[in-house]
Amino acid sequence: MPSENTQWTFGLERDVSQLSFGQFASEVSPTDNQVQIGNPELVPQKTWRASAAWERRWGEDGTVSISLIHERAEDVSDLRPITVVVDDTTTPVTTDTFDAPGNIGDGERTILQLEAGIPLDNLGLSNSRLNVTTMLRDSQVTDPTTGQTRRFQGNEDWRLILDFRQNLPEQDLAWGFFFYTQGDEDVFRYDQSYLFTTKQPVLDFFVESTAIEGVTLSVYVGDFLPQVRERERTFYTGSRIDNIVSAREIQEQDLGGFISFRARSTF
Repeated sequence: MPSENTQWTFGLERDVSQLSFGQFASEVSPTDNQVQIGNPELVPQKTWRASAAWERRWGEDGTVSISLIHERAEDVSDLRPITVVVDDTTTPVTTDTFDAPGNIGDGERTILQLEAGIPLDNLGLSNSRLNVTTMLRDSQVTDPTTGQTRRFQGNEDWRLILDFRQNLPEQDLAWGFFFYTQGDEDVFRYDQSYLFTTKQPVLDFFVESTAIEGVTLSVYVGDFLPQVRERERTFYTGSRIDNIVSAREIQEQDLGGFISFRARSTF
């Protein structure tokens, strides 16, 4: 039941997405040797979203909330195959199939999210706080090429974020870290598929000093762990519906780390 420290929130909303000019225009990707044509018949995706959230507060600034969101999407925006005539002088006419932004029918998506702000003074870390965000997501839509059920394009199944900060007023210092990791994502085309995987989580550190009056000095160490992103590109003979793999291409991108220094002052 709701109380001074507990709160329930319920919501129901309808969202209509915005279309961009790029979805109507054709484009060529020299890097991947791909042609994507525009689709003048594309309509905005429309989503009904129902949500329920429970929030609990404790102590001076401790919080935890759990949210459950369910979405029913109409006219899901994705890539769909479109066959066009490329030469009408032949018998039969010569056609080719390209990917184009389009609407692939209706879909559903369910999201369970937990957010917490946890003071860590009882663990001996005075003036410190750890913010936690974690998400589980399940989505279903019908693939326009194979006719099979799959998740929404570009939707990872899970995500975890940790954001920590400790203030040390006696030393005029503060320090902390940011941690981020997630599941893989995929993109589907008529005769290809992509799987994007992050091999290492993101881990950043920072230190701030206010020892100089009116000036904040900070050192930021980004990508402390070697962050390697992998892209697995699968080629199919014909369309993906035949499931005949002709080749696989794996690319790894090492984003490397970096250190930045910053001085900030208010006049």
